[in-house]
Amino acid sequence: MVIISIQRLFIMLLIVIIPVAFITGMVILQVYLSRREGKWPGLILPMATFSLSVIPFVAILLFSIAGTSTSVTSHAVLTAEEMVELEAQRMEAYRIADYGSPQPVVTRHLHDEGNIAMSSSGSVAFASVSFMVTNIPTAILLIVYAVCRDKRKKLQALNRMSLQDL
Repeated sequence: MVIISIQRLFIMLLIVIIPVAFITGMVILQVYLSRREGKWPGLILPMATFSLSVIPFVAILLFSIAGTSTSVTSHAVLTAEEMVELEAQRMEAYRIADYGSPQPVVTRHLHDEGNIAMSSSGSVAFASVSFMVTNIPTAILLIVYAVCRDKRKKLQALNRMSLQDL
């Protein structure tokens, strides 16, 4: 019973507490950097998260461009012509199977081997959605930056008015 409790505690620590602590630390660091005198320190973390979000976006787009002419399967890299030929063989195998003939043996079945090429519109949509999702931390950090800078500007304006009153 005690062992199960310790395991659950460890899992909770890994799944909940560590990510929350990391996110909290990032926000606290962003607040600290945003309150600094120069404007660039507060933009370091948003630029870093934006840069990290561009990597999957570019990778998906490049993979989809490369995937339009070839398809990676578990056995070989197929050209477009080979893909068409395999698709014709697959259709012929299904036609023969539909008419009651014995099931033919197709050595390289295109769909069963995990064709991972994606249509261009699907890959652009997927890349766009992944770009938006991975930029959520960037948006949060920019909101923190804007709020801190706005408070700083108001404080500076208040200080100027108090100096003018003297």
